[in-house]
Amino acid sequence: MLFIRQVSFVSSISSYHEASNLVTSSNRDSSANTIVVYGSTGLVGKAVCVEAQRNGCQVIGLSRTRSKACSESIEIDFLDYEHLAKTAQELIGRENIPDAFVFCHRSRISSHLSEADALLQSIAIDIYPYLALKDALKKIDRKGSLNIVTVTSNAAFRFAQDVNYMYHITKHAQVAASFGLSSAPTSLDVYSNVVSFGEVIDNSKQDHDLFHRQLFPILSRCSSDRPVPSIENVAKVAVMLCKASSFGFCGQTLVIDSGLSNITQESVVRLLTSCP
Repeated sequence: MLFIRQVSFVSSISSYHEASNLVTSSNRDSSANTIVVYGSTGLVGKAVCVEAQRNGCQVIGLSRTRSKACSESIEIDFLDYEHLAKTAQELIGRENIPDAFVFCHRSRISSHLSEADALLQSIAIDIYPYLALKDALKKIDRKGSLNIVTVTSNAAFRFAQDVNYMYHITKHAQVAASFGLSSAPTSLDVYSNVVSFGEVIDNSKQDHDLFHRQLFPILSRCSSDRPVPSIENVAKVAVMLCKASSFGFCGQTLVIDSGLSNITQESVVRLLTSCP
């Protein structure tokens, strides 16, 4: 069971299985046929592509290099706004509009840049795809719905206080840009949601400090609701949200963090001392 925390409103979703029930209980067709994945060759993007295809979706991948894991692959430079805008326009203008756009891309900054220039470049890479899609949505004149899913690691700051200042700014700007698409002036009904994760991803445990390497296994043993999630878990939630329009889910952030942000320091001490 995967622990998910919904942070935008008061209500909450305690597990992936509970969240999945939102889809299966819908009376409308909840199948996502075609999704576009930005950053399809990255670790998270690949997992989303695999999960989407496992669910019968056609996947169009956009990345710096072509992806063999997608039904269709487009090579793109995330700093080339003109190319991003042209590509978004072409995708939105197709006879069958994609059901969802999933943003998994991450900025790669040149090491020789100054801190100020690196910040500007990072923001551009993270934000340009959203702006390009927003411009494309303005020009469309037909009815329908479109799902926007952003998969981001902006929750990392909750338990990685040494994450640099630039990281905080760019990731939160990305989330704001994602939610902004749901209010874009367009004839389509746009449903935008965010899947947020941090250091809790099991695939990256080699990057954890000693405290977290000790804490995660203890959480898994002490509570069935708090296993250490994996990239595959994140991908499942992202693909589920590609169907968000079918059950009216919009403007939400689902935080996958093993429940760490809900645990007080006192509780951590008790866990460390009481669990075998």
